Amino acid sequence: MCAASVIAYSAKPTRFMADISPRKTLAEEVPTEFLHWKKGRTDLAAVLDPTQQAVLNYLYTETLSANYINPSNRLVMLSIAYGKDQSDGHDVHKPDLCYPAQGFKVLEQRDMTLVLDDQRSITVRYMKTQLGNRIEPLVFWTTAGDYVYQTKLQKKIIGMKYSAENLIPDGLVLRVSMIEPDPEIALTVISDFIKTWYDAMPEQQRYRYFGQKTL
Repeated sequence: MCAASVIAYSAKPTRFMADISPRKTLAEEVPTEFLHWKKGRTDLAAVLDPTQQAVLNYLYTETLSANYINPSNRLVMLSIAYGKDQSDGHDVHKPDLCYPAQGFKVLEQRDMTLVLDDQRSITVRYMKTQLGNRIEPLVFWTTAGDYVYQTKLQKKIIGMKYSAENLIPDGLVLRVSMIEPDPEIALTVISDFIKTWYDAMPEQQRYRYFGQKTL
């Protein structure tokens, strides 16, 4: 048993991907405007993770929240939480957990494919939530290293792949939402925001937010 314990310990990866390829801060990388989207209102109440602050500090290395508005006065809310350590026990806290924890009703929830360009698409989770009179549709996705994943099993497989290279992946959860009772309008606007941001993003930055590998 002691030998097995030593072997298990020695097999744990020790190198952080974020140290090998240093990251800029989210504030440095995420622009204040791109094409027809510009920073919007700052007084709009954002949904905050309900976990205690000490746990948030444990899970996340950095967070960013911002609102953007287009020429049609459609406003979306962007939230990104980045963690340097995405090994076991350091999972990002997903909206499908934190929204209900704050009293939101989940009216609808499903996975959907978001086409980014002719060569790239990712699977995202769509949710329609409600708190009182506030209807807030949203999409979110999570990354670990160069992968976008949906399930804990996929996260485990990704961790094993990187462990074989003695690497600890970083990762993020990215959410885009808007207050809009019509889900079709919301999805159209949210998809436009994401695709426009993707198109405007330098190619070397895309991998951090949209992944580049599939399982």
